[in-house]
Amino acid sequence: MPLHTETRPQKNKGGKKVGGNENHLNKRDGEKTITQSINGTIELSPRQRNLALLAGLSAALYTVENLIPLPIPWLRIGIGNVGVLLALYVLTPLDGFFVLLIKIIIGSLLSGRFLSPFFLFALGAGVPSYWIMAGMKKLLGRVFGPVGISVIGAVAHNLLQLAVAYFLLMNSLKLLYLIPVLVLIGTLSGLLVGSITKSTLRHMHINVDNSKA
Repeated sequence: MPLHTETRPQKNKGGKKVGGNENHLNKRDGEKTITQSINGTIELSPRQRNLALLAGLSAALYTVENLIPLPIPWLRIGIGNVGVLLALYVLTPLDGFFVLLIKIIIGSLLSGRFLSPFFLFALGAGVPSYWIMAGMKKLLGRVFGPVGISVIGAVAHNLLQLAVAYFLLMNSLKLLYLIPVLVLIGTLSGLLVGSITKSTLRHMHINVDNSKA
């Protein structure tokens, strides 16, 4: 990361310009630059501010949802995935993955479930289902919009949670009877998360083809 010094002219009381030093810390961030001024403050690029905002939003929503008791504790709507899906569309797949990890880790720490079975459910199902969404967006992004991608990710997430439950909790094929219920819940939650994401993208003036779900 190259560090160089730039001399900027400044005016003294007599109106003459004198040299002044300011350090600039250049870092490739797409087309953005991080600037470190002489007083030690750091200006984040728009991408980094968006990344921090979406990570915080996802972690907060995930934490609140985890604190709501449900009959099946590990089965959630996944409202925190709004931030993850937004990052996938607004930023990059790696940025979206970072938001997902922050959501799971920070959310689990704040809700007191870090390294618990719930954490393993979230991580074991969340990571592969995210990359399924990212892959589908890359391959079939012209066919499926945010809602369709969200439904695919939600259904995959629920089925992967079932697989995690099989290996961690009960090695019983009776779990297969839950597949229709999990697919239905995943579809409904995916529609909700995808619709919120699509509406948010429109308010951000990011084009989303109306013909794509």
